Order: sequence, then C-alpha cells, then structure tokens
Amino acid sequence: MLPWLAPRRLWRLLRRRPLGVWLRRKARWVFAGALLGAVPSCADGAADHPGQARGAAHPVRQGTLVHRLDDLRRRIEALPALVHRETGRGTAVPYRCETFHVEVDDRGRRRYRRHRRRWTRRDQVRYRRLLALVAREMGADPRLFQLWALRESSYRPDAVHVLDPDRSASRRAWERMRYTRAREVMLERAMARARRGARAYYEARSALSRIRTFRDNPTYEDVVEIPVRFPDGRTAKERVMRWHLGYGPFGMNPVYFLPVWDATAPPWVFCDADGLAAAVTAVWSARRAAAECRALGYEPTYEVVNRRFSGGRCTPRPALDAAFRRRARVRGLDPDAPARLGRRFPRSTTDRLALLRDLYEKARARDLLSPYARSEVPWFLRAPGPAARTPAPEVPAAGLRTSALPPAGDSAMVRAAGAAP
Repeated sequence: MLPWLAPRRLWRLLRRRPLGVWLRRKARWVFAGALLGAVPSCADGAADHPGQARGAAHPVRQGTLVHRLDDLRRRIEALPALVHRETGRGTAVPYRCETFHVEVDDRGRRRYRRHRRRWTRRDQVRYRRLLALVAREMGADPRLFQLWALRESSYRPDAVHVLDPDRSASRRAWERMRYTRAREVMLERAMARARRGARAYYEARSALSRIRTFRDNPTYEDVVEIPVRFPDGRTAKERVMRWHLGYGPFGMNPVYFLPVWDATAPPWVFCDADGLAAAVTAVWSARRAAAECRALGYEPTYEVVNRRFSGGRCTPRPALDAAFRRRARVRGLDPDAPARLGRRFPRSTTDRLALLRDLYEKARARDLLSPYARSEVPWFLRAPGPAARTPAPEVPAAGLRTSALPPAGDSAMVRAAGAAP
C-alpha cells in the first residue's frame, strides 16, 4: 500500500515545486475544459436548434480540450457588439490620446505597444514650463505638479496608461460607479425600507448618489477595438473599455478625477490641448486632498498631499513616502513644507471654458504649446460641449462623501513598481 498524502498536504507540497506549478496550471485548463462543454452556443444555436426554447440546455459537444477552446473562440467572435459604440459620440472633445496594440510572444505573454508621437527633450522642457504657467496662474507651486507629470508620463500630455495595475484599478472603480436602473431601484427600495436616521439609510443614499455621478455621461460604456498580433503573423481584435485606462500627463483614473473637472466629459479630455484640463484638474484635486487630510488631523505638507493624491489615503506609507522625498529633494522641493496650492480659480465657481481659453492664449503667446497642439483647433475654441460644465456650489448632504478623489485604500494612479507607464 502506497503512503498516500492527505489532499491538503499534497497541494502544499505542489505549491513549492516547479512541477507542482505546471500540474496546477494543467488542472485549471482541464477544469476550464470541463466547463466549456456546458457553455451554450451563442452563434449557431438558433440555426442548429430552431425549435429549442430559450434557456434549455444544449447538448454537450464531445472532443478534446483544444477543440472545445476553438469552439468557444468561434462563439465569442460571433457575438454581437452589444456595448460597442463609436468613440466620442455625444461629446465635442475629439480623441487625441496615443493609441496602442497588443503583441503576444511565443510563451503567451501579452505586451502593450504604444504608438507614440515624436517627443524630444525640447518638448519635455516646453511642457514643464507649460505646467509651471498653469500652476502659477492658479497660485500654486509648480514643482509638485511637475514631479507628478515626470513620474507618471515623462512629460507626455497624450499618454495612456495601459499597464495591468492601472487597468485593474480603473476596472474596479468603473464597476463601483456604474449606473444601471436596476441598481438605482434596489437602492431606492433600501432607503424606503430603512428608517430615516439609521445607518442603512445613509449607506444606501450614499451609494445611490455615487452611482448617479456618471448617469448622464454619454461615453461611460464606450469600447475601443485594439489589434492583437501573434507570433505566427495572425491578427485579432480585442475590445477594451475606454474607462479602464488612465489618461493624460498624470495618468488620471477617469472615475476619480473626471468629477473634479466635469462628470459628463469624456476621459480623453485630459489629453487635449497639451493636457490643459488635466493640469487644472490636478491643482483642484490637490486642494481637495489637502483639505481632507487637514480635516483628519494631518498637516497638509507636500508629502501628505502626494499620499492622498496618488495613493488614496493620508496615512503614512514608509516606502513610497521615502521615494517621493528623494524625488522632491532632487527638484528642490521640501516635502515637509506646507503645500502651496493657491486659491485662485476655485473649482466650484470657475467657468471651465473661460479658464481654458485664457490659459491656451497665454501659452500660445509664450510659445509653450507643442506643434501638435498648435496645429489642432481645441474643442473649447470651437463650441461648448459636455466637457466644461461649471458646477453649482457644493452643498454636502449629511452622510455623503463628496470628494472626487479615490477613497481610502483605493489607488488613483496605480503604477508599475519603479517605472513610469
């Protein structure tokens, strides 16, 4: 009789060995293949079974795992594009961010390849001066925002963040804020059942206010098709949600930072006109971060503002704080000094269109715009659209969290460790 190990102990042993890793991967594929036999046909089900009622089980197709995977691929490719819409529909802001494609190597690893415009050292210096212009016009110290732009995009205003940590954080935030009529009805019923003044009532009301943030945004469900290239020369298309990416020189998660600018704007507004809207939004978000951390008992220094802006919380983060302090001292910024963020052009009363036009004219007069921005007529000089609505003054309701910055524990600009996206 062989001395068989207990299943739990055997699984622990397999976790520590390369053979165990290989066996666990194969086990997942076998399990997936077993499930694929129960997947109903979506592409040819109506043709093969015209008299079959909806919801009835389809016969399980026999075959190897490769055949089942190939069958599933054909079914998915035949599915209609239920949520695919033309990018930019319902908005006056054209898409001027960089594009990208996916390359798959021989080992199945995916890499995103950006299609970047020519951007020289001279362009980086020019953009650094443009950020200084915007910050000084709003009364803020430009060095903090220059640090953020250098870290997140290397001074590229049209950057798109496509790394897996960025997409994962954006996807979670997008699902959390997604509006559906069913969710709205469920929360309204929860408020009706709960007693006014009870915790359940305010939790339901806060969640209802949160999902209604982007209810009127026409681009919240936008999807883009990107090319996928395989080693053998084959190509395919992959659909990616526009809101699952980060945009602009600061890599802004649109779910968190668009409400600071305008909840009805498209996320690619942060790339247009050399990212002027992104720079203004960064100043407003930094002011909100300083106010929130001050309310929690933290002195709003540059280090504390950086914690809240980039990490979603005011509490110390020793490793990340040390990295920021090193970068700040290189640029001559004291991380322990009170953050100078200015009071000019407050977010609640500023006319977005007027501010953008004024900054654009000043930047053009000082030759601070890139050749791409000078050759393109920005949307705010043509006609007003749903990307620069001036909000009414905020009146926070009891129990509601009004900040558009990421909640504590969530990440606004998730980065790859040690590398700019």
